[in-house]
Amino acid sequence: MKNIFILIFLLISTNSISLIFAQEKPRIVITGERMTGKESENEQIRGFAGDVVITHLNVRITCDSAVHFIDRNEAELIGSVVITQDTLTIKTERGFYFGNLRKAYASTPVELDDKKVFLKAETGEYLFDETRAKFFKNVRLYDNSGTMTSNELIYFRNTQVAYAWGGVRLWDSTSSLDADSLVHNRVTKVTNAFRNVKIVDSTNVVLADSLIYDQTNMTTDAYSNVQIKNFEDNTLILGEYVKDLRGEKHTIVEGNPFIMQIDTSSSSVDTLLLRAVKFESFTHKR
Repeated sequence: MKNIFILIFLLISTNSISLIFAQEKPRIVITGERMTGKESENEQIRGFAGDVVITHLNVRITCDSAVHFIDRNEAELIGSVVITQDTLTIKTERGFYFGNLRKAYASTPVELDDKKVFLKAETGEYLFDETRAKFFKNVRLYDNSGTMTSNELIYFRNTQVAYAWGGVRLWDSTSSLDADSLVHNRVTKVTNAFRNVKIVDSTNVVLADSLIYDQTNMTTDAYSNVQIKNFEDNTLILGEYVKDLRGEKHTIVEGNPFIMQIDTSSSSVDTLLLRAVKFESFTHKR
């Protein structure tokens, strides 16, 4: 009976130790030309300088110097900081790496390049497990289709979806979109914009409280307080909902629609005013 008790105790102890080691977070490893260290009652700290290299799982960091907070599994990064993971590269002058959170933070202007988009801002952070970048102040996102600027932006690399707030502008060679906030999908090129929305292209200005803009199919679904000014036809369209199919020259207006068109093709000026329950227009392609 005593031997059975001892065996059970050993099994429980072994499983407990295995669980503790399984739950322990992978540690940061730092090397450099020079190292200093100090230890207090609260934590162990080491300083590294000269060709500093930090590795943690599949993340590699190089910088001029670093401070390693051993117990917290964190490092302060100082000077010419370059963080890489596969095709991702992050550059800044100062920042932190949090090993337990798998997070990098830049306290100075930062650039992110993943071969698909290029991001830059005054400060920012990146969560490696979530493939999520969160950038602040004077944010710019560039890709091969256009540019986005905002005060704050969250970008998920895996889904290629961006969430932007504050003075947002998205533009390319043919059009621009302004809004207080928006959600932009780089794959589908569909944008959901909210509050004080404005789209400008070569022939139209669209104003609305919110809209869905399909850049590929050239369609716009605009909602609430909608105005469309068409420069080609000299037309103003007002309504609560407008579906504009620019590629097909087809527009649907609902919600007390009002249409005004000014014809200046002849010597006199003719003005057309229309009100209806629903309005649908087709324009001949030129």
